[in-house]
Amino acid sequence: MEGLNPLSEEKRKKSIRTIELIVILILIILLAAIAVPNFLEAQIRAKKSKNYSPMRTLATVLESYYNDHGAYPPMRSLKDMTEKPDELEKAGGASLQTFSPVLTTPTAYIQRFENDPFSPYPLPFVYYTDGEGWMILSRGPDGDYDINPAKIYNSSDSYQSFSVLASPATYDPSNGTTSNGDIWRIKQ
Repeated sequence: MEGLNPLSEEKRKKSIRTIELIVILILIILLAAIAVPNFLEAQIRAKKSKNYSPMRTLATVLESYYNDHGAYPPMRSLKDMTEKPDELEKAGGASLQTFSPVLTTPTAYIQRFENDPFSPYPLPFVYYTDGEGWMILSRGPDGDYDINPAKIYNSSDSYQSFSVLASPATYDPSNGTTSNGDIWRIKQ
């Protein structure tokens, strides 16, 4: 009987190889489905952590400037800092301000400005001052400016950080990798 149907033995071996390949492909797909979101989440966490150090440095620079001059440094338009004003407009940043060059010359309070890690092209952090306090802002993982400091920030509000924090425009990592909202630091 074995000699009568040699083709069926060969077909059986091929079908086993095919099943093995399908199982291996399914395992690879399952591992990728687990690994890719974790990798993306780790990237967002790294960028968020990368925001804290420059924001802390900028806060120190602002306070040093204030101690020397009795006022916070002037602002300048964020549009002046980009070669892509149309993209800035789409991201909601057309009317936002940033740091003026007085922080680097003639007294070097800071050597160079770090760029916002969430900006798709080199662009500094947003800076706003109302004369009594300041706000530093990063786009956050969604890549849009969700907070307009001129509308939301008021240094005379003793609970300012709570009102900004409670707004839906603040990034919250518990809302997922690409959660809407900005990352910010304020002086009260």
